[in-house]
Amino acid sequence: MSDTSSTFLSHLPYDVPTWLCWILVVFLTAWWRRWRGMVFGHLTVAASILMLNLRWIHAAMSAPGWKGTPNMDHFFVVGLIVHMALINGILLPLSIFGLLLGSRKTTPPAIKVPEA
Repeated sequence: MSDTSSTFLSHLPYDVPTWLCWILVVFLTAWWRRWRGMVFGHLTVAASILMLNLRWIHAAMSAPGWKGTPNMDHFFVVGLIVHMALINGILLPLSIFGLLLGSRKTTPPAIKVPEA
């Protein structure tokens, strides 16, 4: 049979709580603050991806016996940008859904002019 430690979730780049936080952030910011919140939510997700990837690469480079390929900075940056775009693209329908369900400001009723 197959090894139980090699599950589907172990191959995801981030754990389930991280994805749940991202889902909540993009949905609630779009729901609460409309377009500005939608942009802010996706920028927040991009910043957290940057932080998590920098923490991961720092831990890998600090490990004893690191013999990485030098001068791979440009590839790392391009990969990071693509990674941010893909994750934000996956989360985009949720923020659009939050935008559609968001609290809309109602327009005031038209002022009726009294008849003379």
